[in-house]
Amino acid sequence: MKRSWVSTLLCAFGLVLASNGAIVGISQVAAPTEPVGLCDVWINPGRYKDKAIRLRAVLVENNNQSRIDGADPFLYDPACRQAGHATVVRWLNSSRENNSAREALAEIRKKHSDEFQVSRAIVIVVGSFNGFWKKRNGQLEWDSEFRIEDVEEAHPVETTLPWPVWVQKHKPSMTRNYLVLVQTRG
Repeated sequence: MKRSWVSTLLCAFGLVLASNGAIVGISQVAAPTEPVGLCDVWINPGRYKDKAIRLRAVLVENNNQSRIDGADPFLYDPACRQAGHATVVRWLNSSRENNSAREALAEIRKKHSDEFQVSRAIVIVVGSFNGFWKKRNGQLEWDSEFRIEDVEEAHPVETTLPWPVWVQKHKPSMTRNYLVLVQTRG
């Protein structure tokens, strides 16, 4: 069967487009994206909901292994600590212990925890955001969650870095309040 010059040209053009698309697709996936601040996610939740993103935030964890209830890990952003949002962490696929920054995070948990074994770390995490939910019966509870697939970076937090206002306003001792407050959250 003989091809016309038009069909040959269209076929060649299609191959060029397909190969360019594949190259562009690979480079877009491989190219690192700038991390988004948690404030941006809270301001524009629809833009980020259920999408894979790199997030910059402060990770708060209770590392007291004898504690059975409460004290879920959560994220906050000091740039918008006045916001009343509370984002709980859900670790996916053993990402709490098996992540890119596991050594740095383990050192922070061990050496930078306070007397209640609560640690804070500035992190870059990869995962997805889900929220916001309504409060139940006026009770304090998590209003969103971030599902962490990987922790790319973790750095210790200066003790002078402020806590979210919702933690500070309940009791004078911010850390003690965190441990008590999270027990009241859903």
